[in-house]
Amino acid sequence: MDKSQLRELIKETLIGIDLYSLDAEELIMATIAQESAMGKYLKQITGQAMGITQIELPTFKSHLKWLKLEKNKTLLNKIIKECNIIELTHDALVYNLKFSIAMCRVHYYRVPKELPENTNIERMWLYYKKYYNSYLGAATKEQFYTNYKRYVL
Repeated sequence: MDKSQLRELIKETLIGIDLYSLDAEELIMATIAQESAMGKYLKQITGQAMGITQIELPTFKSHLKWLKLEKNKTLLNKIIKECNIIELTHDALVYNLKFSIAMCRVHYYRVPKELPENTNIERMWLYYKKYYNSYLGAATKEQFYTNYKRYVL
């Protein structure tokens, strides 16, 4: 996937849901580079993760439940409008790039820690590993750096 076009789509989506920052844009670019080799994989080969951001079903369900809370309905409505979503389904992450991006942003938005600086790959790695991939996940620092340099820079 062309990184310039993807970056523009990320920016447009995040502005549309009022969650844009350069830090969020870069972290999502790095996440997509790591999780799906910049869009090469839309479905996890040996698991249930979906979309360019490879969100697993339990995580997706958790985000939907959170978005449906009264205090978060405004954000949910912005996502539905911006992503032109008819049904909030896990497989929509595969065929709707904006929805996959928005749900990745929701994932990071729910983390009670500030996003890492967009110029600090080490902090992006640590944040991604702790809050997205988890310490049980298979991602390694070497892979993350390699994918970031290959697909994002």
